[in-house]
Amino acid sequence: MTEIENRRPTLRDVARIANVSVATVSRTFAKPGEVTPQTRDRILAIARDVGYQFNQLAVDFRRGSTRTIVVLVSDISNAFFADFFKGIEEEARSKDYIVLMGDTGGGTWTETTYFDMIRKGRADGLILNVGYFQSIEPAIGMRMISCNPFPNADLPTVTIDFAEGGRLAAECLLARGHRRIAQLCGPLRSSGILQRHKGFNDALVAAGVLLDDNLVLSEDLTMEFGMRAAEAIALMRPRPTAVFAHNDEVALGVLHGLGRLGVRVPKDISVVGFDDMQYSKAVTPALTTIRLPRRGWGQAACRALLDMIERNEVKPVMVTITPELVERDSVADIRS
Repeated sequence: MTEIENRRPTLRDVARIANVSVATVSRTFAKPGEVTPQTRDRILAIARDVGYQFNQLAVDFRRGSTRTIVVLVSDISNAFFADFFKGIEEEARSKDYIVLMGDTGGGTWTETTYFDMIRKGRADGLILNVGYFQSIEPAIGMRMISCNPFPNADLPTVTIDFAEGGRLAAECLLARGHRRIAQLCGPLRSSGILQRHKGFNDALVAAGVLLDDNLVLSEDLTMEFGMRAAEAIALMRPRPTAVFAHNDEVALGVLHGLGRLGVRVPKDISVVGFDDMQYSKAVTPALTTIRLPRRGWGQAACRALLDMIERNEVKPVMVTITPELVERDSVADIRS
């Protein structure tokens, strides 16, 4: 190694000492998973010994890569996305990518701005977790993963089976004798909301329950909506014996609103939520809900996008993650 002591070592120097090709040394640094562990460890040890520093920036520049991905959601302040972001960040960091997070705010201008980042090469790919688009066409054909299915657009998708979540909520209540059930929905233009609504209704119909539109209330999914809905439900005659809220924040508002009116949960009205947020097990009564594996969802979406980026191709992807029922204390058995 004395011949390179007085100059900066190169990739070719490492290859010559390791008795491998330059391409093998390059793959060791750029795509280590494609090199056998024994060869990789030997090359890395030689690189350390001679003081070789791999220039990832130069490689990325030649490839037109930024090693940056964008995650776009409808409301970045929503606590729901915290674990989802965490999963993406963990997966991206393990592959030496950085993550930028954006908020559409439901606006066309914002959506277009982030789409343009990908087209102009300022980021390598995009993960979308929004319920609806102002305009979906600009996203088609990009390196991207959608976390909600859009029936009119053939987008690579990693999503939750929201219809199955709705079905699980309905079957939980039906099994305990509930037939008159209020459903508190988000805006039905959102694909995920529409699916949980459909899954819930399909289960009711399958059980012979007649659907009643008067039992369906729809607003943005906030705690305030849950509190207002609680007042409306308490006045209904005959009063529903149960409520299915499309997220835990609304369910929390229902618990609070019913409590203020002296309506006991679950003795007078049962409540099922959706999401399994951290606080759902800390409220009184602890909330029965549908658990979405948000961290794993983020990891799976990021893994699919990075595979697409590394292969430099846009390919069909459809991954569906199954939710699960978490039974706690907010549902009563009213079978006599």
